[in-house]
Amino acid sequence: MKQTGRCKVFAIKRGGEQRIRYYLTNQLTLTIQTYLKYWKDHWNVESLHKYIKHEFALADCYSGREIPNRSYWNIVYFLNSIFHHYRMKQIKKGYSFTIYQLVEAYCLDYDISRARKHF
Repeated sequence: MKQTGRCKVFAIKRGGEQRIRYYLTNQLTLTIQTYLKYWKDHWNVESLHKYIKHEFALADCYSGREIPNRSYWNIVYFLNSIFHHYRMKQIKKGYSFTIYQLVEAYCLDYDISRARKHF
């Protein structure tokens, strides 16, 4: 590969899959164990993205503008971390809620309190 220089190729067959996946890197000192650790860490990040897209109904949201997207995602991650932190405190007290239940309760209580101010 003249344009990329020297490369290392990993051929990986996962579980019961029939196909072999090939991964290419220019880090010649990288071992298969280190690569699999990187891949596992990356997969955890991908799982977090999938979870947040599902929980906050972002699958159908699209905007071609980068700054609004980044701002929105930063807010979503920030709120998710707040609700997660609160949930962990509640679990220590013996209560069990999902983050979805906490968000729903927060939104409903917020709307009720807002409505009371105006009526």
